[in-house]
Amino acid sequence: LHGNEVSACFEWHEDLGLPTEVVIMLLNHMVEIKGKNFRISDAGKVAVRMAGEGIRTVEEAEEYFLKNGRTYKNIREILRKLGKNYSPSEAQINLYQKWTREWGFSHDAILEALELTAKGDPSLGYLDGILNSIRQEAGTQEQLNPEKIRQSAQRGEGLKQILKVLGKGEVNQQNLQVYDRMISLYPQEIILTAARECGQNGKDMDDILNLLLSWKDKGLETKNDVETYVKSFHEQNTLVRELRGIWGMNEKRISQTDRSLVLKWETEFGFSREAILSAADFASEAKMPMIYLDRILTDDHQI
Repeated sequence: LHGNEVSACFEWHEDLGLPTEVVIMLLNHMVEIKGKNFRISDAGKVAVRMAGEGIRTVEEAEEYFLKNGRTYKNIREILRKLGKNYSPSEAQINLYQKWTREWGFSHDAILEALELTAKGDPSLGYLDGILNSIRQEAGTQEQLNPEKIRQSAQRGEGLKQILKVLGKGEVNQQNLQVYDRMISLYPQEIILTAARECGQNGKDMDDILNLLLSWKDKGLETKNDVETYVKSFHEQNTLVRELRGIWGMNEKRISQTDRSLVLKWETEFGFSREAILSAADFASEAKMPMIYLDRILTDDHQI
């Protein structure tokens, strides 16, 4: 060390209150992680941080350097996995400390999350965004481990599938909470069916959830139950549209009452689609043709 470098070390001792032994330990630490040509300004930042954390004894300094040496080694491992072969900067070390000390991620959890960058931008900034999303989803102060990362990734991928079919929306905390309610009701394949139904009508995540709840209320449990019901639902809509077309009415305005009547005529009364359409002409002049047609078919059924 020469000139200004020695003066800087003296300032750490005088102005920051670091004992001589701690200053020497700091210099050795910098040589160990950065090499003998380290910048004295980098060491000065560490000295300020140590003083701010109240490091005053050799024992405290040993613990500090042990912890920070591990941090340096870990962030360097992450950089290498990202294809970066340079030594980590002060900002990158601080970023890693944020992940572990403030956000509660274990190193193994960060490595697990690192795998997710392959699907996007392989950078520390992208990794920071992934970890932040997982932290917000978890809503806990406990250490976040690799299993939590895997669960979060699976949850996020499941929601992305739903949003893709729906044709809108993004992976955020609100949609994840709605998605959690969905998967408590049905498996993914049935949720996707509901998303397709809602996507055709410009609806959103809440509409998918409400549709799933209605299916649950109807006692639909299996994929076959749902597919049979959906097929019947669309057939009822098609028939109602044809009836309204015969009567010169808006074919898009289909109510639950309309579908219920069609269901009654077909399942309870046993009328075919052709028989219902044939009887429709007799209701053309009525003010409420759907109700009038119901009377006609009810009378025919009772005969």
